[in-house]
Amino acid sequence: MPGPSKRWEHFSRTMFCVAALLVMATGNCLAARVWSLNRYQHTAWTGRDGAPTGLTNLVQTTDGFIWIGADKGMFRFDGLSFERIRQLDGVDLSDGPVKPFFAGRDGSLWVVADKGGLIEFRHGKATRYTSKQGVPGSGYIKEITAGPKGQVWMVAQYAIYRLVNGRWVVAAPDLLQQHISVISLLVDQRGGVWAGTAAALYYRAPGAARFVLLEKKGYVLFMAERHDGSVWVRYLKHTIERWNFRDGVPVLATGVIRTSSDGYMVFDHQGDLWINGLGDGIEYVPASAIDADPELAHVNSHIASFDTSDGLSGDYVWPSMVDREGNIWFGTESGIDRFTRSDFAMSAFPASGHYFSLAPGLHGSIWAGSTGEPVMETDAGQLKTTRVPVQMMASTTGPDGVVYMAGPGGLWQMDDHGVRQLYTFTMAHYPSVLSLARDADGVLWFGVAAGHHSGLYSLQDGKLGIRKDISEKPPEVIFADSRGRLWMGYMAHGDILVYDHGRKTYVGGRGALNVGESPAFTEARGRVWIGGGEGLGYMDGMTLKRLQFPPGKQIRNVTGLVFANDGDLWVHALDGVYRIPGKEIDQVLAGRRRVTSYQAFDALDGVPGAPAPHIGHPTVVKGSDGRLWFSTSDGVAWVDPSQRVADTVAPPVLITRVEADDKVFPAGTEIKIPPLPRTLRIHFAVPSFSAPGHIQVRVRLQGLDPKWHSVGRQREVAYTNLAPGHYTFEVIACNGEGVWNRTGAHLAITVMPAYYQTYWFAALCVALALTGIWMLFMLRLREMNRRTLMLAEAQRAERERIARDLHDTLLQNFPASLMKLEAEVKGLPGDIPRDGLERAVDHAYDIVTQGRNQVARLRAAEGGSLTDTLSDVLAAWSRDYGIAIDVTVDGAVRSLLPLVHEQVIYIVREAVLNACRHAAATSIRVVVAFRRWKLVVSVVDDGVGMPADLLRGGTRAGHWGLQGMRERAQQLSARLRIGLGANGGTVIRLTVPARLAYRCDDDRAA
Repeated sequence: MPGPSKRWEHFSRTMFCVAALLVMATGNCLAARVWSLNRYQHTAWTGRDGAPTGLTNLVQTTDGFIWIGADKGMFRFDGLSFERIRQLDGVDLSDGPVKPFFAGRDGSLWVVADKGGLIEFRHGKATRYTSKQGVPGSGYIKEITAGPKGQVWMVAQYAIYRLVNGRWVVAAPDLLQQHISVISLLVDQRGGVWAGTAAALYYRAPGAARFVLLEKKGYVLFMAERHDGSVWVRYLKHTIERWNFRDGVPVLATGVIRTSSDGYMVFDHQGDLWINGLGDGIEYVPASAIDADPELAHVNSHIASFDTSDGLSGDYVWPSMVDREGNIWFGTESGIDRFTRSDFAMSAFPASGHYFSLAPGLHGSIWAGSTGEPVMETDAGQLKTTRVPVQMMASTTGPDGVVYMAGPGGLWQMDDHGVRQLYTFTMAHYPSVLSLARDADGVLWFGVAAGHHSGLYSLQDGKLGIRKDISEKPPEVIFADSRGRLWMGYMAHGDILVYDHGRKTYVGGRGALNVGESPAFTEARGRVWIGGGEGLGYMDGMTLKRLQFPPGKQIRNVTGLVFANDGDLWVHALDGVYRIPGKEIDQVLAGRRRVTSYQAFDALDGVPGAPAPHIGHPTVVKGSDGRLWFSTSDGVAWVDPSQRVADTVAPPVLITRVEADDKVFPAGTEIKIPPLPRTLRIHFAVPSFSAPGHIQVRVRLQGLDPKWHSVGRQREVAYTNLAPGHYTFEVIACNGEGVWNRTGAHLAITVMPAYYQTYWFAALCVALALTGIWMLFMLRLREMNRRTLMLAEAQRAERERIARDLHDTLLQNFPASLMKLEAEVKGLPGDIPRDGLERAVDHAYDIVTQGRNQVARLRAAEGGSLTDTLSDVLAAWSRDYGIAIDVTVDGAVRSLLPLVHEQVIYIVREAVLNACRHAAATSIRVVVAFRRWKLVVSVVDDGVGMPADLLRGGTRAGHWGLQGMRERAQQLSARLRIGLGANGGTVIRLTVPARLAYRCDDDRAA
């Protein structure tokens, strides 16, 4: 009975036969879709691009950065620029070689530095591991890896260690006890541990305590696990083995892969195998070859190579890595290389053909005429050359799949029966066939430029005829639709002539809606679609409707267009290839004229060059297998729409550094900037690697400008002279597929104010300004008071002069005259009437008395106490009106200025007199309060009070007492308040500031 390995081999061969039958059943369509090395786009960075050289390690952390270990130190790469890392999280890494060994799923980065030992960087914290944590003191760290649950493993000093609770413990004591030196390590997804030595391969099953020997075949260089769970082992003797699992037990597959040199290997996300070479570049094994045959030896015939002759930066390839987007990376002695799955694959047609005219044949084949090579056919990847000469630049495919090509030598037909010439041109001038088409009736139509023989020709039943009845000029483009109509395009003015079984109609053209010169045609969804120099459109009946695009995104200079099997519209234009999704076309046909989104491809996506001149042929055709073929200046490329590479990973965004003038701030969630920053620079990164040139980045600074701004390939922004305050910087990014990272990264920024930009300083300035205004006001008020006092003093002096003059003249002489007159009257005879004269004399004496009283009033301000004066005046009124009037003093009595003394007496007299006459009061109290800062005189009665209109400042008709009181108070710059008392009656209070009331030589205080 055969052993397990034989039974497994028999089962594998049986499954291979089944798979082969399935491949044969599906035909060439499946074969054409096998991924191969030419479907990867290669990009290399060397020292001239700023890349490090002499690479030793490549890892990618969870934030997206690729970390590179090189002879000259450690670098970080974001897809656009390389940055030398001299310090990380406060740890100096500038002295000696530094190798980023491993990146964990928890965001950690493990680095081995000559003088720093083993360091783990995680979330801004650096942790060093030395002999105190179990790292061998003199141990050479060979490898760090992780298990399926994130456990960290290490090979150091040729022993296996595992990190447990922050300490490295020996994880393979049985190998250590046997003095078996481990060189390579792999922990598979099942939890099994593989150990390679200089002589053998060992395995420990999950949960087992000891390793078992699998085989002794020599030095185990490296091990890798494929997505199907198989483990691949690379030996020093240039061989690779595969171990499969059956019933949880590893089983060695038959056969080996033989390599040209030694090194690492890596599997990409699709299962393709990439093999490093130490001096001979890279070897590639497609997943289709690995999965198709269980016999590993059969894979050797499918190995493809890639070295410096193909553009590799160097042939000595050491580190390799697959990033999270599926790109494959290699480090060489001269730089770093990236391989990216591309939608565009170069065909087998040689670039020496230069300009290509393409036509799809049967069974997925493509025929190509060119200016530099005879007509060629590619079928199932094989290139065949025919005897059809060069310059076959007009081509078309009939409804039956027959291909026709025309050139100066004549017209040729290609089909399953071979190649034959249908017609030979005998024109005197060298004919140039501009266009070619076959209608539904089998008639061939072509435009010929041949001097006076130029025009539109038709070939039917072997007879050639010029058709001037249809067109006088040769059309540069002819397209036959499914209804038998001919669409003829002309360079001049974008004219399009439609010939429908004898009826001619012009579409677009001069002065009308058109798509520009050199139109390209295709037919889909019951409509003819047209592209040209000015854009795209489609025919609605016989009306041309233009497709509208967002501002700045118009598609122009169209040279070819075709609908893929999935309904997407692919457009070939001078500046690249565009894919308009079928759902956008549905919306357009439903009435929405504007195309809102599409995908653009250019050289960064693998488009090899600009389209070749398309006179006589479209620059893009669809093969019978669904692939789209593009004719370019650098060759012919094809796309399989059913196998498009979709980048669904949103690009990560990180803020890396902030600079304020000459000071650098570590990126965090919040930073504080010192006052008065002249320039604030914010550096950020978008570590996306599939097509970094297509990354769109938008930024905004909340607090300064709430709008988003696109920054293109720029990875830093600068702001100048930011005012103090709180800001939030935000950055978001989008990849070429339109996948946005709208969470992005954000940073809270506080610009601290200078001392003169603070609120307290502004408040102080306001207070100082108000103080200054108040002081100016007080100075002005003091000046006004001084002038008032000067005026009052002048008035007093004038009154004293008048009083003296009255006293020294009139009051001194007039009484003497009266006495003489009185004596004369008394001396008159008795019979003379004297009554009138006596009355006149008495009246004169009254005048003298009044004059004396007036002089007394004029000189009243010369001295005396305010309270004494009030008491004398008010005592008489108390007797006359029968009202108790009390004068009270509060505080130490002070001398008043003469004007104040006089005006206060007038105001109090008026207030008391009003109370006596109108308030029906029984008592009146006058209080004179001498305060430190003011003089307060109050008159309070217990009468009936005062009407509200008088309290608000009104007056009685014909009465001017209250008005006079207010005017006298205003003259003193004093405050007069009139109100009602708490128990009824009226309260009149006069307040005079001390500086206006008291004499300056009286400094007593109350």
